[in-house]
Amino acid sequence: MQFLEATCISLSVETIRQRLLSRGLYNKRPLRVPELTRQQKINKLNWCTEHQNWNIENWRNVLSSHETRIGVRSDDHQIRVLRGRGRQARLLAARQIPKYQGGSVMFWRGIMLGGKTDLISFPASETVRNYVELVLEPVVRL
Repeated sequence: MQFLEATCISLSVETIRQRLLSRGLYNKRPLRVPELTRQQKINKLNWCTEHQNWNIENWRNVLSSHETRIGVRSDDHQIRVLRGRGRQARLLAARQIPKYQGGSVMFWRGIMLGGKTDLISFPASETVRNYVELVLEPVVRL
């Protein structure tokens, strides 16, 4: 409506869609990233700086693990961004993920040179006890 008033040119949604497609722009979901504190960002940068010169022998003794929590409630994916085909998602257009509401489940997996662990899941409500019993003792310790 504002465009019509400003230019006296009427455009349909389909016309706009076709113009964007002709210029290689596609309607995509934004990259989703966890919200990090300033201190977490500093810690990650320091860790990378300390390990940037490690060789393959140093990495042979490392098990890299990741745990993630999947929330019962998720967003509706209604927010979209325009991005060209083959273009990577950019952090500038990323949406920060809110804290978990409505309950969640934890998942853990580890990788190392030449292998990976099984995927382990457990309720997020008892994380510390379950983490020790299901992950640290039977998997990491071995």
